[in-house]
Amino acid sequence: MSSRASALESSKASGDALERGDRDLAAELEYDENGNPKKLRIDAVLSLLKRDSFENARQVTQEAIDAWRHSGNDVVQFSKVSMIWRTPGGGKDSHRVGSIADW
Repeated sequence: MSSRASALESSKASGDALERGDRDLAAELEYDENGNPKKLRIDAVLSLLKRDSFENARQVTQEAIDAWRHSGNDVVQFSKVSMIWRTPGGGKDSHRVGSIADW
């Protein structure tokens, strides 16, 4: 599996890198007090626009979901996680994983 989301293959991955062919995307998965995933922070500039030269947020999200599913974790639960990343304009953006993935 060639995935940026290999850090999510264990149910408690945190502070690892999402692997990509030529570089890694720094990522941190935060959990709530019950051990459920709560926030996925991506330390990279991502874009929701396909025509941008930046990494595509939808593709990164889909690969994270695929890795989560592959490890035997609950995809429905993971789809509710808030993913936060930097935008091309210098700000931050945040969406629920399930709302931007290409299911």
